[in-house]
Amino acid sequence: MMWFSLHLFLPPSNALLPELSQAASTLTAPLVTIDCTEETALCKKYDINAYPTIRLFRGLEENIRYRGPRAADAIISFMIKQQLPPLTTLDNETINVFKSIDDKVFIAYLPPIEGGADADDTPSPSDLIREIYTSVANENHDRFVFGISFDPDLAAKDGLPVPSIACYKTRSEGNNEALAGVEFSRRKVEEFVQAMSRDVIGEMNRRNMEGYMQPSKLLAYIFYDRPSTRARLRRSLGRLAKKLQDYAMFVTIDANEYPHIAASLDVQLDLLPALAVHNMMTDQVFVYDQEAEIRSKEVGKMLLDILQGKSSPGVQLVEGQETPESKGEQEGSNNGHDEL
Repeated sequence: MMWFSLHLFLPPSNALLPELSQAASTLTAPLVTIDCTEETALCKKYDINAYPTIRLFRGLEENIRYRGPRAADAIISFMIKQQLPPLTTLDNETINVFKSIDDKVFIAYLPPIEGGADADDTPSPSDLIREIYTSVANENHDRFVFGISFDPDLAAKDGLPVPSIACYKTRSEGNNEALAGVEFSRRKVEEFVQAMSRDVIGEMNRRNMEGYMQPSKLLAYIFYDRPSTRARLRRSLGRLAKKLQDYAMFVTIDANEYPHIAASLDVQLDLLPALAVHNMMTDQVFVYDQEAEIRSKEVGKMLLDILQGKSSPGVQLVEGQETPESKGEQEGSNNGHDEL
């Protein structure tokens, strides 16, 4: 039986440890922390050259590098994917729990398995769909959770035909969606999976950074220092991001992990959360007033002004919001007395 363990390679007093400990408390895999300032030979053996580094070990030698957000929920999601098979067969007793096992869950509803190929060894249409879906699931196992059901009643409960492929978005923005009523091909299945994988507000990291560099759109960076702040801003800005998705992309980015990106955009790290917009067509940067609360209405106005050429690069002051400095000045000017 394969056993899993989660290893954190770090120098002492690393800020990631609380998030990883929280994740480990809900998982069965043990957490092992390794201080690379002392265990230099061990860290060299596994080619650890940046801190912190998270590796998932399968047995004693096989290990997988974790590259996702440094947040407990993201680490838990990563572990769930690794401990599940690439494709899980579902029935009436298991499907509801499976739908909520991760942020996005794919389930294919296919006809019952037939006796085999036709007399001329030609696979049936349902066999071909199953082969395509299985192949896509294997290739994307590290990113998503895939299930399969051969019970038409389960599809009918969700108002879906057979065959169809559904994406259940349990904790992310948007509604559940399905690929149905089309001639299934590998290209269509891959395109559906890729389309569903894009969050309205995604998380930028080293692996996907280049994918966000589209000169035709504004790129709005949301810098955060705590996972709870990231979750709150994704909720509050989600509708705006969807409304403007043809003109702008929104991404969250961990300011603790990527301080150099914040610095390159003139974002002050002592005033977080923060929002900065990069117009890649003109290579201009616009920074949302860091003394003001990040609100959807004001962010929307800022983006529209940029798109219409009404704004100059630099800090974009937010009108109508009281900053700590202005509040202090007003209190001081009144000498503590109410005007009324």
